[in-house]
Amino acid sequence: MGSSSISASDDNFLFQHEFGHYLQSQDHGLFWLFSYGTESGISALCNDLTGHDIFYTEQDANARSIWYFAKHYGDSYIKDNWKFTKNPLIGDDQTKSYKDNLSVIEGAIIPLTISIRNKDGVEDDVAQNMSVDISGIDTTNFIL
Repeated sequence: MGSSSISASDDNFLFQHEFGHYLQSQDHGLFWLFSYGTESGISALCNDLTGHDIFYTEQDANARSIWYFAKHYGDSYIKDNWKFTKNPLIGDDQTKSYKDNLSVIEGAIIPLTISIRNKDGVEDDVAQNMSVDISGIDTTNFIL
């Protein structure tokens, strides 16, 4: 957890990581709370710092943030400014460029899948980027 003196600076390790959580929330909306927020909080309470750093929600946050900063500031930003000792990414080779590590970064980002059961209890998977029209569906028994 950060203090009130933390600054929103792209070379601040805590900002780098927390910005990844912000990116998660932008991709997943309200589902972020259930798919990342709660899990991350439980991990932070139950694991030491090393265990929490390698937890999937934290790896995903680091990967999203690395991807964002590399895309907007280039490989040199990652090489010169990313705090790998504080915000590790499992499998990342720091001697390689961002583009050479892209498969590691993309592999750490978890796609959102929503499981929906119809009134007969049959489960359907809905991909994150799929458009779903629910205008004719009775949503009174939906459970999050």
